[in-house]
Amino acid sequence: MMVTLTIDAPEHVPPELVVPFDQLNGPEVMSFPPTAAVGIGAEKPVFYSSFYGGFWVFTRYEDIRAIYQNPDVFIQWSQGFPANPFSKLYKPLYLNPPEHIAWRRVLTPIFSPRQMMRYEEFVRDLTRTQLAKIAPQGRCELVSEFADVIPGRMFCFQLGLPEKDYPRFSGLAHDLIFGPAKVLREGGTPDDARAFRVKVNAEIDDFIAKLIPERRKQPGEDIVSFLLEGRVDGQPLTDEDIITMTTLLFFAGTDSTRAAITYAFLHLAQHPELRDQLVRGEADIKKASEELLRVHGFHMSSRQAAKDFEIAGVRIKAGDRVVMSTGAANRDAAKFPDPTKVDFHRPDAHSHLTFGAGIHRCIGSHLATLQLRVTLDEMHKVITDYRIDESADPVTFVGGQGKTIPVNLPLVYTPVNYVPPA
Repeated sequence: MMVTLTIDAPEHVPPELVVPFDQLNGPEVMSFPPTAAVGIGAEKPVFYSSFYGGFWVFTRYEDIRAIYQNPDVFIQWSQGFPANPFSKLYKPLYLNPPEHIAWRRVLTPIFSPRQMMRYEEFVRDLTRTQLAKIAPQGRCELVSEFADVIPGRMFCFQLGLPEKDYPRFSGLAHDLIFGPAKVLREGGTPDDARAFRVKVNAEIDDFIAKLIPERRKQPGEDIVSFLLEGRVDGQPLTDEDIITMTTLLFFAGTDSTRAAITYAFLHLAQHPELRDQLVRGEADIKKASEELLRVHGFHMSSRQAAKDFEIAGVRIKAGDRVVMSTGAANRDAAKFPDPTKVDFHRPDAHSHLTFGAGIHRCIGSHLATLQLRVTLDEMHKVITDYRIDESADPVTFVGGQGKTIPVNLPLVYTPVNYVPPA
């Protein structure tokens, strides 16, 4: 894919800090995304990339946390980074204080304790159903047959869709993330890939738009119904607001959860001693989930400086773009001793920055963690000796604006005839 290099860094950037780091398609990223900025960060904790018009990259835990918690200086902007000309004003993601608070509050009923209890029951039943399908096979492609299915169908449940609509909507979730890369692999141009994504976006928007009049007539405990009840400054949300907020939850929820599940099982397949801890019940599933999320920070969140500011010994000028490597932050030895070791008894693993921090921390992080926890719990009751299938295609990754996730994960294991509990 075509990338844009700057010819010269701005005058306020020390030349020794300029590095040709491509956060989307660089070799470090495609090798293993969570560690992409770790090597450079060890020598230069803050550096300036010469790609995509130039941007700062922060790698230390405390620096990144400070940026997240200073939304007056480091603001969101609607084009994303690198700039995406098809982006909408996704609320509350691209809003800044004080508007952000009121719009984020509209989403809180969707993730209430009552809803989380409903979601857990659904995810557990769904996970067991998928295990009944893949366990007897003795092999599976975990992304398409498991990690893709769980968050896709979870979102269908959140929308209150009948089961007959699950395959279509889950298919759209898959196409949105993996479709553009497939277009490129098959010889299409970057413009073709963008056109494909725009088409899928339009189909998702149209699907959700048709739900709005249905939920007005017959509301339920679903996302669109909750948003129809939402108010900002005393005013109801417009249909366009409901569509964009629902699609934001869809984008953010499905691919992040898919990534979290796949990275976790990739690591466990490569480290059977850790897998066996879960099989034998020697590790707390909640702590194991947080530790696996810590060591696989896959987001590279971005901000733009609203004013001149000094942080970590560098001068940031108004308008500068800033990228935070959560993968590097989560492997910062100053915060997490022996950071490359995966320790299911690590006391502060939950302090990871995989889902961000501050006012923009991922509102669905508890749901994503719940899905990871349940899948880890149920998988290790059924399929206990999985490993990477060396005869299949190697694991590869696909990049997006803020995260890079596995495309595939082929596993082999002893076939098991599994019948889910009634």
